[in-house]
Amino acid sequence: MSSVLSTIFNLLIIAVCSVPATGNTTLSSELNRIIKRDVYDMLSSVETDTNGILHLADDGILRSFDETGNVLDYRRLNNSHLRAIASLYSKDINNHLLNIWNNIDGFEVEEKVIWHPSTDLYPLPLLQKSQSIFSPIRHHSLLHRIIPCADVHCTGHTTCRDMGCERCILPDKIASGRCSFY
Repeated sequence: MSSVLSTIFNLLIIAVCSVPATGNTTLSSELNRIIKRDVYDMLSSVETDTNGILHLADDGILRSFDETGNVLDYRRLNNSHLRAIASLYSKDINNHLLNIWNNIDGFEVEEKVIWHPSTDLYPLPLLQKSQSIFSPIRHHSLLHRIIPCADVHCTGHTTCRDMGCERCILPDKIASGRCSFY
């Protein structure tokens, strides 16, 4: 009997793990909710600099940079986390990110690379010679109304905080990111 229960349990685990996070079943939407909660927990717990930036690079590492480009903190994301984040963007950007992050797992990245990434893993605002691209983007017409944080484009945390949001998150080599409330 113990062997039968063990086999049933193992089959259940295989079934749960094989359900795609974007499917339409109840089980799939529960897994998707758990994955999104994991992403939320990672984003809200990463150390940030007031004038810094959060960047989710092509290697699946969410890095928190200070304004001079030093890595302050990081979180490793697996492919399910990356797909959940990609789903927050428009169809074109979503497809672009899914193509880049196909089979990427941040848990496979060496610690040395995390703390000292190559320039191809830096966000565009930090690679620009001009400081103006890293300065806050001010949308004066938007200052008079409340808007969802995800609709605010940013190049640093200051832009987001000016709009009542918390952090600026940039994926890949996209010139401006989106603010988040967490």
